[in-house]
Amino acid sequence: MNSRKTLLGVASLTLLAAGSASAQVFATDPKGDWVDGGSVVTIGTDFTVGNVGVTIGSLGVFDKNGDGLERAEEVGIFRADKTLLGSVTLKSGTGSLFHDGTRWENLTTPIALSANTTYFLAWTVHPLSDSGVPLNIVKSPADITINPLFSLAGNGYLYTDTGVPGLNFPGQGERSVGLFAFGGNLALVPEPATVGVATALGLLGLAGWRRIRR
Repeated sequence: MNSRKTLLGVASLTLLAAGSASAQVFATDPKGDWVDGGSVVTIGTDFTVGNVGVTIGSLGVFDKNGDGLERAEEVGIFRADKTLLGSVTLKSGTGSLFHDGTRWENLTTPIALSANTTYFLAWTVHPLSDSGVPLNIVKSPADITINPLFSLAGNGYLYTDTGVPGLNFPGQGERSVGLFAFGGNLALVPEPATVGVATALGLLGLAGWRRIRR
């Protein structure tokens, strides 16, 4: 089972690397303002899964110009009871895979999200004033493309304040009503029919399989 889960994560990232539309993501093409993280440590966007459960294989953060992240950033998914279901650390610079505006890393174990359930997509930001800060603020959900498998759950984003270091449940701060934050992203595990194709697309899938076999 663990081998299968790891291969599913590799498959989703391989599809992204190949530019395949089969790897679905949470959000694309933010049209808001890229802003300084200020004193904020963790930003969170709460979302609800639709009528069909999904499995997440990779997490990432937007990289505005595709020129790399100023610092390593963490991205995770929390349940409403503040339980962290899984997280990744995006490498500083260009070390993590870049595709369609986002830097990606595989989850060690893919995360199954239940239908009609609300979760929190959270990611860290730093007080920098350049484009390396993965924080895009929009005034309307219409300003960003959200995967129809999900819907935004709250009227605004949540955040934690300085003094709570690292990745944390974002609801420990306040909600910025009427403003939506995007930066963290997620990629779904591909449909079973595409997994074989994904693992055949490149050495990434082959290397993952060899590591498992050892």
